[in-house]
Amino acid sequence: MRKNYLLLVTALILAVGLNGCFLFKNVGAPSAIVVRPDSVEINLYSGIFTVEVTATVQDEKGNDIEVDEEEIEWAIADSEVASLSETKGRKVTVEGKEVGETALTVSFGDLDPVVVEVKVIDEEIVLPEGVYKAPKVSEPLAVGEEWPVDLANAWSWSGKPEGYEGEDELGFNVWVFWDDDNVYIQWDVVTPLPLENKKTERYIFEEDSLEWEINVLGTSDKQKWMFALTEEKGYEVLVRYPDRVYYVVGDQDPYHQLEIAETDNGYRGQAIISMEDPGMAPFNIGIGTKLEYSVQVNDCTDDESRTRLILGGFVDNEYRQLWFMYR
Repeated sequence: MRKNYLLLVTALILAVGLNGCFLFKNVGAPSAIVVRPDSVEINLYSGIFTVEVTATVQDEKGNDIEVDEEEIEWAIADSEVASLSETKGRKVTVEGKEVGETALTVSFGDLDPVVVEVKVIDEEIVLPEGVYKAPKVSEPLAVGEEWPVDLANAWSWSGKPEGYEGEDELGFNVWVFWDDDNVYIQWDVVTPLPLENKKTERYIFEEDSLEWEINVLGTSDKQKWMFALTEEKGYEVLVRYPDRVYYVVGDQDPYHQLEIAETDNGYRGQAIISMEDPGMAPFNIGIGTKLEYSVQVNDCTDDESRTRLILGGFVDNEYRQLWFMYR
């Protein structure tokens, strides 16, 4: 017992001694201010308007020194170009205001101040080839109204699908938009065939419908929505994974809005998916979210065979990247 007691006392003495060595580590006098990052660029086009900047004080050997943070001072030369969240402290947030260049100065006591270049730009982000952009809308979109579609930013397909014997090519254009509350999808289909769907629930994909799938890059985390105007129930939505969930758009469906109507050369669909849809919520969509997606339009012959015509998309297992952006 006595031996154990002596061992315990010895261990405590060693622990206190070692702690003291670290506590009273020999550091030199303040020698320089180190700022990270050493330059700031904010692109207003991206929708990310702020950058966090930190400052540390080091001795001549490059060791960080604990100092009174209130003695670290920050100043911005042109507050119309950029502003600061704080003027004192180890950390500040720089917010871009308008296009231009200015300087951020960091000072501490008698040390030489550090000047950081701040550049605010508003330049379109050039996407890699094959990447689709989903721009954020400033106001909520409504089904049945004109949406800000741009053919240059559409997923497009045209051709003659297997089983189609007509002379004219079929085709579609699909666009995606978003805001903090919803994801918006519009699809314009070019077809001489009438808009019809005599199926319901799990079988709606067999006739006129849209299948829209997203997944997390490099993973098996995915979700698919199917949209159709059916003769039996009207506007139907099917959410595919992990188990099929069926919705009939209306008062009992809090997550979807849908309109599909004939046009001069086919039909147009517009779907709104709430971010609170249990199928959508796990993706945490916001500025900068990067997903993969695929689309497939199902058309249907108007004869007794009711042959499904597959337009693009899943038939080729084709996926493209979908970037959710500010503009």
